[in-house]
Amino acid sequence: AVTPLKETEAAVRVELSGGIVETSPAVLAPGFIGLYQINIRIPGGLPPGPHPLRLLAGGRAGNTVLLDVR
Repeated sequence: AVTPLKETEAAVRVELSGGIVETSPAVLAPGFIGLYQINIRIPGGLPPGPHPLRLLAGGRAGNTVLLDVR
């Protein structure tokens, strides 16, 4: 039997270069404890190079990291 993946209670959004990008739901990563996985869709036309990325959940923003787009 397949068990559905456990999603976060609060919606998670991802901000990339100042704009909100399309994501999959944040779910517990299979085979790990306490690790959530979020897949994002990089918008077409985003120029190569480093872009600031951060997670937004429960009314709070996470630390900003740089995502290198090639």
